[in-house]
Amino acid sequence: MFFEKTISKILKRNQIRANEDLIEQLRSVYYLYRVGNQHSLVNIDLIKEALSLFQSLNSHLDVLKDNYEFSRRLIEQGPVEGSTGEIIRPIEELIFNTLKWLNEQEKLNASQAENILHNLYYIIELHSFDKSAEPIFQQVENFCQKVTSQGILKAANFK
Repeated sequence: MFFEKTISKILKRNQIRANEDLIEQLRSVYYLYRVGNQHSLVNIDLIKEALSLFQSLNSHLDVLKDNYEFSRRLIEQGPVEGSTGEIIRPIEELIFNTLKWLNEQEKLNASQAENILHNLYYIIELHSFDKSAEPIFQQVENFCQKVTSQGILKAANFK
């Protein structure tokens, strides 16, 4: 027991958490997508950026807590050949599939975008990261400021 606690303390010293201000900013951005009109079209580039940030943060984790909750909000590309039951895919594969799917979309509504923002918000709120993830926190803060200043809706194209 002593050995486990000592190892845990050593590992925690090498990890960082996002500060409360960043978590609150990201919560506000997440709720923009969650409480708005779920059928409104949103800026797809912002969602791609959010997914890329989630991917970057995930790469700085030892273990993703509650993998199921994160995985179910990503795109699963069809059944695996020869499988008869449910296949649990690695989160990295699901992120790749979701990025691929986003690149194929011309339109995205707030309901679809909410799932990706959910993952970005909760990975920051629930996890500690290795210290090399610190620059990503600044990128997340820049993302939040961009969403706050630009809004989430897709700009109308008038011709």
